[in-house]
Amino acid sequence: MKDSIDTFKLHFKALRDSFEWQYVILFGMPLVAYLAIYLYSGFRPGSINHFNSFSVQAASWLDGRLDVDFVSHLEIAIFEGRYFISFPPFPSVIMLPFVAIFGPHTPDNVLAVVVSLLCALVAYELAKMHLKDRNQSLFLSLFLVLGTNYFHVAFLGSVWHFAQNLAFLFTLCAFYFATTDKRGHTWASLLFYCMAMGTRPLNVVGLPVLLILLYKRELVSGGGFKTFVIHMFKHCWPAVLLGVGFMTLNYARFGNPLQIGHDFLPEHVHSVHGQFSRHYFRNNIIRLFTRMPDFYDEILSFPRFGGHAFWLASPIILTYLFYFIVNLFRIRRTKILDTIINFAIFLTILLHVFIFAFHVTLGGHQFGSRYTVDMLPLMFVGLLFTLKPRGRVLLYCHSLLFFAGFIMNFMGNLRYLGVGIH
Repeated sequence: MKDSIDTFKLHFKALRDSFEWQYVILFGMPLVAYLAIYLYSGFRPGSINHFNSFSVQAASWLDGRLDVDFVSHLEIAIFEGRYFISFPPFPSVIMLPFVAIFGPHTPDNVLAVVVSLLCALVAYELAKMHLKDRNQSLFLSLFLVLGTNYFHVAFLGSVWHFAQNLAFLFTLCAFYFATTDKRGHTWASLLFYCMAMGTRPLNVVGLPVLLILLYKRELVSGGGFKTFVIHMFKHCWPAVLLGVGFMTLNYARFGNPLQIGHDFLPEHVHSVHGQFSRHYFRNNIIRLFTRMPDFYDEILSFPRFGGHAFWLASPIILTYLFYFIVNLFRIRRTKILDTIINFAIFLTILLHVFIFAFHVTLGGHQFGSRYTVDMLPLMFVGLLFTLKPRGRVLLYCHSLLFFAGFIMNFMGNLRYLGVGIH
């Protein structure tokens, strides 16, 4: 009997030691935040998502059609007299089993919450892998999912938000598998990044950074450029096949493997300068970098079209810039490839923002600057790479930015929901 009790105590101690209390906070805080949104806004996660473009498309696929019936409130592309969903196709692939069970009225808002919790988990594991510190990893992952404009897309199942939510998850997964110490994870990294591009095509700008990270792992494993090329050739096929599937679907719908349908939206067809143009750049870039929201009008009253300064909506950008600048003074002590990675991430973030500035809407009706959410996973990776043991002592000094970002996005989402966009 005594031996059984001792054995039980040993198993209990092992279980207790292996348990990470950080997981409770990691999942608990977002759920409490979402619950508060539901209570104060009247929005319910089980409510019908009227902007269910991906489920509508998946339902048509299950019926053997590539086109869809016209739905006036959805963004429908008109091509050769037929109607098509004008968004990248991969989220509809994800929705196929749910549509098969629930029909076109899938529980999109609930699925969005599940995806957001997975984003928090992957961000935490990614940070823990690099920082070797559970508490700092918890702080940064919560900063990413609650203290930034990602909050705006995290719990909403409408087509625009759900696409960014999924792409956010896929991008984090891609960078996680690209920075482990296992070369066999290369296929997963490339496949997840292909999923991200099949959800938000402009994520392609971060592909060079991903390839550099994979090359770094090859060097650490004792290989060179030749072995890197051979290894990539062996592991790229799942991503290549998925990419070919995307392009085949695009060609079958629009006669162009790179066309997702946005160019055929009536608002873009009839626009003087089209969907992307240099004519939008000046006003958009000023808005993205310098537009300050009027606290009453934009946060407490009504979110505006076009958003405001992205670093204000996502102040983790300021934390990243702080450590990026601090890291510049350590260049002589930093390996050349690590320096290249840091600068490649920084320039890619800028490129991402500048490309957005050529777009006609900057995201339409929103709170914050929704498009810039797409580059936050890459920025998060850059932050992890620039954090050094000496600099981490200052990390919690950025708590004020975290809480400021959380309060701003929390209040902004309340107002966003309060004007009837459910």
